[in-house]
Amino acid sequence: MSKTDISRKVTEMLFDRVGRQMHETEQIKDLDMNSVDFVEFIMDIESTFDIEFPYEMLSPEDLDTVANVIKIIEDLSNAF
Repeated sequence: MSKTDISRKVTEMLFDRVGRQMHETEQIKDLDMNSVDFVEFIMDIESTFDIEFPYEMLSPEDLDTVANVIKIIEDLSNAF
């Protein structure tokens, strides 16, 4: 899957969850997601892209922007 496809899918998933369009540079923490919403978002990503986030990648520092989430998806997708 191309970066463009990943980006489109992630932004669609965020739109469905928070009700507004997101840009890659936006901070995830600035969304009105509570911890349950965030965990569900991560689970949706894992299911959609058939990947699994290692525990050490689930920190707010690693998942701080939409662009970083997309980069991690790309990295994990290419690891297999």
